[in-house]
Amino acid sequence: MHHSVAQYLQLDAERQTRPMLSIAQWSDPEHFYKHAQYVKTSHRNQLVFVHIPKCGGSSVEKAMERIHDRAKFSGHTPLCVYLKLLPKTNRERLFFTVVRNPWNRAVSAFFYLAKMRQDRHHAQFWQQLGDPQDFTDFVRGLFKLWQQGDLHTVLHVCPQSSFLTEDALEHSPVMVEHICKLESLESDLQSKVPGLSSLEKEAFSMVDSHKLNSTEHAPAKFYYTPETAEIIQTIYAYDIANFGYQKPWHLSEV
Repeated sequence: MHHSVAQYLQLDAERQTRPMLSIAQWSDPEHFYKHAQYVKTSHRNQLVFVHIPKCGGSSVEKAMERIHDRAKFSGHTPLCVYLKLLPKTNRERLFFTVVRNPWNRAVSAFFYLAKMRQDRHHAQFWQQLGDPQDFTDFVRGLFKLWQQGDLHTVLHVCPQSSFLTEDALEHSPVMVEHICKLESLESDLQSKVPGLSSLEKEAFSMVDSHKLNSTEHAPAKFYYTPETAEIIQTIYAYDIANFGYQKPWHLSEV
């Protein structure tokens, strides 16, 4: 399965206007409060953590939970929902997030979904990807969903940028100013999230993104071929551009 650059560009042009999240579903207050509970905030600084799947966000939530006993998880809720449900207070809140290299995130998502595929909440995701037999099948399944404009329907592989815009369109401007990277999470939490209290700084200093909610597997590069590496670069082009990522290895190293 190989496509020319022109074919990729044509496919992308056809799907750019499609929302990457179901606005009707995410923005419904009943759905939000039933499945996402309340916004997880710091009572002092009004921190709101936008938790993108498979980006080490559980580490951050655990740290916040240690110092804010009554804080509740917000789930994988996109920024557009916060802005709609909190119109009077969103400017007073400090939104921050954690992003991840898309090539590494795809491998993590594969192993996570493969492990959870018998769980009734995750079985549908696995089937949407075509019941992949290996990582190559998984990436090809992602590409088919992307071609159809349906990549957003599998939560753990939804483009990261779509969680951070005001309209859930991944090619819209990213509206979350304070962005940490999983690859430098511990230091980024200290340097890129302003106004932290001493307790919050202490809690974030103990974050270990490699131990919480991690999946055991070999380094990501060992699962890629030239085809699958190119697919990831194509379908997550906005994430790569928005967050300054590049492929973290050369295929000759595999």
